[in-house]
Amino acid sequence: MTIGRNKVFVKREKAPETTAGGLTIPDAAREKPDYGEVIAVGADVKDWKVGDKVTFPKWVGFIVVLPNDNSDYLVVFEDEIWLAI
Repeated sequence: MTIGRNKVFVKREKAPETTAGGLTIPDAAREKPDYGEVIAVGADVKDWKVGDKVTFPKWVGFIVVLPNDNSDYLVVFEDEIWLAI
């Protein structure tokens, strides 16, 4: 996979399906998590590496859908990532 020079490819973590009390959260009510794992980085990215767990604003990046995969992926600019967890 090749990614743009200053971009980061992130796999967004899955939203929890149940509450701490055991109640099931419907799909429409689940919030998208604002954290994930770095899958790939562009050639000019200096601060992040593959495998980093990172946080980012909720409405950032471009959603990417891969065939035969139910995960959420995002392409974000390097400077849109807030911090590593």
